[in-house]
Amino acid sequence: MSTCFGLSPYIVDQPYIASRAFFYQDGPGTGNLTLADVSSLWFFAPPYLSDTRLDWHNKTTGARGTLTATTPIGMGSSVNLRLNSGPGDVEITRSAVNRNALWSIPTTSCTGTVRVN
Repeated sequence: MSTCFGLSPYIVDQPYIASRAFFYQDGPGTGNLTLADVSSLWFFAPPYLSDTRLDWHNKTTGARGTLTATTPIGMGSSVNLRLNSGPGDVEITRSAVNRNALWSIPTTSCTGTVRVN
């Protein structure tokens, strides 16, 4: 997966850099997709929220869809989504908007491919 980059809403924090996606298949054409490598060093403040959007396109069947999740980002966080794309090579495009009570900061988008059996 290419790398998504964005600032934490806390500014003086580690940046939002996401570059890995793990697919855990639990049935034909379906499974859980974990988007890793997002965390915050602000353990003494409430986690900020990340509104994640994942667009997917099954290159084998032509099926398409969009998944969304709002995830609190603290130390060691990850975004978990349920992917029901059917079998095939599935191209994923991820983007996010990170926010706290003061402002929202969008990330760049990143792409990759997962193989679903």
